[in-house]
Amino acid sequence: MRKFRLMPCKTTQDSTHTTSWRRAARFVLRSGIIILSGIAAFSAVTGIYSAPASAGNPPVTLLISEEVDLHGRPLPTSPATAQLFQRLSETTGLQFRIQPYPWKRALEQAYEGEGLLFGASPTPERERKLLFSDPVYTERVSIVTLCDKTFPFRQLRDLKGKTLGVVNGTSYGTEFDRLSHSLFTVENDTSRLPGRLMKLTQGRMDGLVIYTYSHDQQTIAKQINLQFQRAFPSGQSPAARFCVLPNPVSSVSIHFAIRYESDRGLIQNINQGLKKMQQQGVLQQIYP
Repeated sequence: MRKFRLMPCKTTQDSTHTTSWRRAARFVLRSGIIILSGIAAFSAVTGIYSAPASAGNPPVTLLISEEVDLHGRPLPTSPATAQLFQRLSETTGLQFRIQPYPWKRALEQAYEGEGLLFGASPTPERERKLLFSDPVYTERVSIVTLCDKTFPFRQLRDLKGKTLGVVNGTSYGTEFDRLSHSLFTVENDTSRLPGRLMKLTQGRMDGLVIYTYSHDQQTIAKQINLQFQRAFPSGQSPAARFCVLPNPVSSVSIHFAIRYESDRGLIQNINQGLKKMQQQGVLQQIYP
């Protein structure tokens, strides 16, 4: 989801403000919007798109990873994800009704044919059940550690004997998934990043694994530290400093996916929209 992963439309935000939002939310996928074709406006506060009523096909249920704060309150969809859904809706004429779930449940709902899933990477098991779209973008899988407890990492074999925090139900690449529980141990987490970071400060793991489409590890680390400080103000948390290991675990492509029996041409429509957005430079703008 990362999973991610993660821009307001330029009709409502100037380019400078858009860039700052990109940088602030690039590595985390958030949820909570409704998107219709013919979008008229977007509220960055409420995370709601307003649009004229459409006489076309009924909205497509779009399953995404749920993100909540430490108190269980929903967080808004990231600007990048919101812009992706908006531009894809405009390009294809599809209407999307967003349904956020914890990632594992969102995946199970897709397996049951309850909607179109966004944020999934192909694995052999998933491809037996789901039809995947063309890639939307590629994310790096990185390891976050305490800065005073980093370790050399160049290949997966370097993780031998380590304990790594992962989001329950998330794939971090075929080889990583295969070696988990054998070469190294995984600690299943929710997608709440501050809570995962707190477990790291408590020594319950050697590192945690995150998705990001940014290649700038210093910027990612700065954002992670800022999130932790905001969630746990001074006096409520240990004086921890988090670093991102320079070498990624893997690179994983992110897709839409749907149960084969539920497709009815939807993935083909999405692929055509993604191709057009690629040709127009829209995807490159959203995921630079």
